[in-house]
Amino acid sequence: MRSFSSISSLNMLDKNIDPCKELVIVTGLSGAGKTGVVRVLEDLDYYCIDNLPVPMIRHFIECIAMEHDLSKVAFGIDIRGKDFFSTFLYEIEQIKKMAWKVTIIFLDAHDKTLLKRYQETRRRHPLQQDITLSEAISYERKLLDPILQEADLHMNTDSWNVHDLRKWARSYFNASIAPDLLVNFVSFGFKHGTPLESNALYDLRSLPNPYFVPDLRSMSGKDIQVYEYLFHNREIQEYWDKFITFLEFSLKKTYEEGRFSATIAIGCTGGRHRSVAFVERLAKHKFSQVKSIIYHRDIEKS
Repeated sequence: MRSFSSISSLNMLDKNIDPCKELVIVTGLSGAGKTGVVRVLEDLDYYCIDNLPVPMIRHFIECIAMEHDLSKVAFGIDIRGKDFFSTFLYEIEQIKKMAWKVTIIFLDAHDKTLLKRYQETRRRHPLQQDITLSEAISYERKLLDPILQEADLHMNTDSWNVHDLRKWARSYFNASIAPDLLVNFVSFGFKHGTPLESNALYDLRSLPNPYFVPDLRSMSGKDIQVYEYLFHNREIQEYWDKFITFLEFSLKKTYEEGRFSATIAIGCTGGRHRSVAFVERLAKHKFSQVKSIIYHRDIEKS
């Protein structure tokens, strides 16, 4: 079993390995965080398959990955494929001979931690059929021990929550080319209901309303006259300055948490003037490590 710092250098020592063809195997104890790591790899543009039967791994690499020119592939392998584990290491050796850089990550946790996690989620252990949960965990350790001995990286997740795990996975797997945070800025009107998909919601109803200016009522926040009415107002500009400072901080923390998408909802009474103008300005603002898209949900509603 190799240490954390030695993975990249050891894998690259073999001149037969193509560094552009990378296979990551994520395995370990059920409840230790395998699915969380696989999801981060998917966000990092790995082609991911969870719970693929072991005999299918090499077949996938030989046929599908080659045919479709996939260079970054990740598989989540767990105990549900126990009948095939006897051939696991052999299959991995064959893939290495095909010039793929293979990294096996084994996620682990102490029995007490796993018991607690299963109690919290109320899910059943894959091996818990006619045995207790404690017995299932012990049996799983025994079955997985040969793979643990060959793992490139053995990570204990006892002290991690799902956010910590996501942070680690993103920083470990090519953080320098991690995708930007995709933020969907949505304008809406409270009179039409709040967007259920929003991660954060901001209420602009306390700000001066262009609706009550006769010349602006028929316009929207996309019109320059409405924009100037709003952002030439000292009260609204002060609100914007504090709002954008907090939003930049909030999105930075969201990115550092390991998330790659977020929906920010900006609401006013009808969803036509103030919220639209704010979202239009947000679309032009230069955030760090953020790509934005905008959607005016209620702009055409009366």
